[in-house]
Amino acid sequence: MPNPRRQRGTAIFPGSIRVGRLLATALLYIALPAAAETITGTVVDGNDSTPVPDAEVAFFVSENDQVTEIVRKTTDAEGRFSFSGPFLTPDLTFVLVALHHGIPYPSSELRADGQTEIILEVFEPSNDAGNLHIPSHAIIIGGSGGHTIEVSHFVQIDNRGLQTYVGSGSGNDRRVAEFALPAGLFNLSGSLGAAGDDRFFDNRPLPPGLTQISFTFQLDPGDLDDGYLHRAVYGTDALELYVQPDLSGTGSFEDLGTTDLHGVEYRHLRAAGLQA
Repeated sequence: MPNPRRQRGTAIFPGSIRVGRLLATALLYIALPAAAETITGTVVDGNDSTPVPDAEVAFFVSENDQVTEIVRKTTDAEGRFSFSGPFLTPDLTFVLVALHHGIPYPSSELRADGQTEIILEVFEPSNDAGNLHIPSHAIIIGGSGGHTIEVSHFVQIDNRGLQTYVGSGSGNDRRVAEFALPAGLFNLSGSLGAAGDDRFFDNRPLPPGLTQISFTFQLDPGDLDDGYLHRAVYGTDALELYVQPDLSGTGSFEDLGTTDLHGVEYRHLRAAGLQA
């Protein structure tokens, strides 16, 4: 039976296995021992729950703000894996990452005590972006002091397909979710890389379901004589725009009045049903 769609959160890992999801990718089956001497689990296809053999599973721990891979195993013919050793102390927190066709699928952060069986879901890769859609995209535009404009984007991308959209390229140079952003931006945060003057790509693969992407950047007001132009690369159900109260929007915006965000007053504008 296919598994239900789920929303995923953010976990960060070094090098080519940096990924992000809102909630746990892993489904947990938990017994109640006092301490876990062995961590076992299975890697399965996320659509039909069939076991996936020969998948790599990496064991990561976080200490002193450093994420370190401790050991890596390969699943057997039945998709099974296990980890054991003196590093499995009862209070240990860890993350497992299954790699399928080179694409990482992390669990949530887990504790060694009480964990005996973990199911990691993976999906087949796809280069077809036709199943990508944005239910909600929020943009906050405000001053950051001096002569600089601070812009924050919070995006939910829905992969409506049954495969992970992987885009093109590999590692940190992979081009997955695409964004059209103003030329001349600087101090860009997040996992975006530039691919031209106004095209940027997030490098994290998008499995089926919802993925949240956020990033910020700054602009010079002198470069915005014609205002801030938003271009939707994907169909967008709702664009929420938060701007300074003395600013306004042109186009099919609904003015929802002023609102307070973290002690700052913004004008809230909304546009619905944006076409790519």
